[in-house]
Amino acid sequence: MLKWTEATAPAGAWKDGRFYFPARVYYEDTDAGGIVYYANYLKFAERARTEFLRVIGFNQQPGWKRTTGRIVVRHCEIDYRRRPF
Repeated sequence: MLKWTEATAPAGAWKDGRFYFPARVYYEDTDAGGIVYYANYLKFAERARTEFLRVIGFNQQPGWKRTTGRIVVRHCEIDYRRRPF
């Protein structure tokens, strides 16, 4: 049985049928106006995807050792909304 330590435990949790991932936004992720740089949302989404797989118990490591069974992003589409000021 795999035992999680605080450093290796999955981040995020299921609540009300949804997966919630707490993302910390650093100053380096933003522009001078404090707005997150648009491409960084993809990094946040990828981190959430990885943590989601960990929470449901899917181990990605065996897939990297074989030629099949990998989960990769094939397509990504983002619609950005203007933040109300």
